[in-house]
Amino acid sequence: RSPENRTNRSSPGTEPCSEPETRALVALVERLRPPLVIDLHTPLELLLVRRGVHPTTLEKLSAAAGIRAVDELPGCPGAFDDWLEEIGIPAIVYETEQAGLPALCERHLPGLQALLREAITV
Repeated sequence: RSPENRTNRSSPGTEPCSEPETRALVALVERLRPPLVIDLHTPLELLLVRRGVHPTTLEKLSAAAGIRAVDELPGCPGAFDDWLEEIGIPAIVYETEQAGLPALCERHLPGLQALLREAITV
């Protein structure tokens, strides 16, 4: 069963990687092998953490936006983050609330920008 605030107006496709945008994203990840993937979605307002995410990274991101972190979300399949976990790339499914772009940017950009700045300086 999906959470009450989850609405799905899109089609997940007929099979894994059946959409061109998914194939392009998979090819990019395979080419870059990033140390962390942040997968942005709405409207659950939480961080779904996959294996391999550094605890400090998670704590900072969670605190910056005041958003809770979970490691399991029953009834909510996530083929992309499952695939990332299978190939050993840490991922956070970052679910924002439903809001206008200015409010989303004000709440979520500071933590995401800090995460990028830290990654660049390491």
